[in-house]
Amino acid sequence: MTPEYCSPEQVLQALGNKDIELTLKTDIYSFAVSILEMFIGERTWSHGEAAPLILDAYINKDIDVKNNIAKMPEELITLLKRCLQEDPQARPKDMLEISNELISIYKDEIGEEYFRKIPEEVKLRADSLNNKALTYLDIGKTKEAEEVWKEAVKVLEEIKGEDASQKEVVSTLQYAKDKLAISKNLLRTFEGHKNDVTSICLSTDNKYALSGSEDNTLKLWQLEWELEDNHPADWDDRALPYIKNFLILHTPYIAVITEDTEPIEEEINLALTCRGKPNYTEEDFKQLLYTLGCAGYGWLREEGVRKKLEEIAKNL
Repeated sequence: MTPEYCSPEQVLQALGNKDIELTLKTDIYSFAVSILEMFIGERTWSHGEAAPLILDAYINKDIDVKNNIAKMPEELITLLKRCLQEDPQARPKDMLEISNELISIYKDEIGEEYFRKIPEEVKLRADSLNNKALTYLDIGKTKEAEEVWKEAVKVLEEIKGEDASQKEVVSTLQYAKDKLAISKNLLRTFEGHKNDVTSICLSTDNKYALSGSEDNTLKLWQLEWELEDNHPADWDDRALPYIKNFLILHTPYIAVITEDTEPIEEEINLALTCRGKPNYTEEDFKQLLYTLGCAGYGWLREEGVRKKLEEIAKNL
């Protein structure tokens, strides 16, 4: 849970109220907090449950707003008030309802139809389920988080038609499936700190962990996982999602829009579409190796990864 964006029900649950159930409407509250931050230009609160008061202060001009930020439309203020209701049932039904209202507000303010394709409901459900899983993970409910993630994967599999072949959908679905296939329950507990552990990091080869605690100590742990012993190899197909994501991020857009132009819809679509040969530097490649190492593939040989990268790039 991120305190600055949390909903009232998240706070109650974190305080030990087991009768509180988090739903997709929790995400709606956090979404509204993010929009409020955009129109103020900064975050001036430490806890999300203060957002309704901050919105009132914004309306009454009792709060400083960063320069050059547009005024919030009245229709959007009304929408945020609904999203920030203390009672989750009083908030909009789902993100699809919010999306439709935002499209209407866009048309009223800009004077034109919104140019992007309306996302399918299944995509919105997958995003919401992912956020719900993260919330469960934040409060220590690992099993519930994994079940919700499994549900999100099923939702992604429901995407049909043109959207089903989009690079983002394909790579995300494959990545999620790979992760679920190798996920495990608690393997081992490390004891030694005398207070809460506030941070932890793994070495790139996953052999060591460094933890920091409120007892003002750092501890270095040698991990002795009873997992498969991977010997150096040129490639492993389980690392494929990382390669594909890397290539997508480094594939150029068809067109570039400069600041001194007023693009038409077609030019905007071209500027949002990736196509062509991926372009990356040696430094980018080193970062990919680092990412693979952090993900548990540090035993892959550099030359093997480079060969696979070039092989996939040719087929894009």
